[in-house]
Amino acid sequence: MSLRTAGYDVTVAADGLEAMTLCTVESFDAILTDIDMPRMNGHELVRWIAGNRPKTRYAMMSGLPPEADKHAVPCRRPILQKPFFPKQAVALIELMLRT
Repeated sequence: MSLRTAGYDVTVAADGLEAMTLCTVESFDAILTDIDMPRMNGHELVRWIAGNRPKTRYAMMSGLPPEADKHAVPCRRPILQKPFFPKQAVALIELMLRT
């Protein structure tokens, strides 16, 4: 809701596989994905995005501490730690779109 209020068009996917499917038929400027999702986790999704949609910017969010993430790979992208304030998500999207 906060992203819509900030003027962004928002598409929601139920899980990583649905997000990947949406990316095959539509282009997105930025994607904010959870790390822990069914069917395809956030790490798998961002690897797919990087390989198949290189112009799409992405960031991940998680409620787990980084050391608890068994799929973690070195990442230069910020991870938005839950809980977070909605304005933090908006600021992250704005930063991604400026760079």
